[in-house]
Amino acid sequence: MAKQQPSQTLDLSLKSPRSREAAALAGLRALLRFDVQTWVMIIVSVITAYLVLPPLYSVIQTSLFTTKLTGEIDEFTLRYYQNLFRELQVIGPFLNTLYFSVGSALLATLLGGFVAWVVTRTDTPLRGLGYFTAFASFGTPFILYTIGWLLLLGKAGPMNFWLKRLFHNQSRW
Repeated sequence: MAKQQPSQTLDLSLKSPRSREAAALAGLRALLRFDVQTWVMIIVSVITAYLVLPPLYSVIQTSLFTTKLTGEIDEFTLRYYQNLFRELQVIGPFLNTLYFSVGSALLATLLGGFVAWVVTRTDTPLRGLGYFTAFASFGTPFILYTIGWLLLLGKAGPMNFWLKRLFHNQSRW
């Protein structure tokens, strides 16, 4: 059997200056592989985490620990969660949220589906307006929606006026 020749190996330890420069250059190349969109996503994620995680930690901490009058954390407890579920205080708001979300989703899907069908599948006049309003709604701030609904359905709004006249109710609501 022939004796195998020892092979030469490269010493890539981080002790020499050249290998440290090579490692830094490789790390820089790895960072430069990301495109602008990836960097924007990383920056936005870091900012969001910075803004969301400390208050979330505070809420979790104050729900799991009692505090002294001085504001110091006292002892671990699950009492707040036990009270919440023992007295079933969460059932009413949970069911209201469930009813509202299912009803809203169903109504929006039916109404939006009908309008989309009318705009895309029929030769309706003003269908360009349908396309415009669909895209304009993305740019409208929600405070304007809120003000619009309040003006329409509020105490002095036209819906309230017509409902009072319809039911002959002269009393104030």
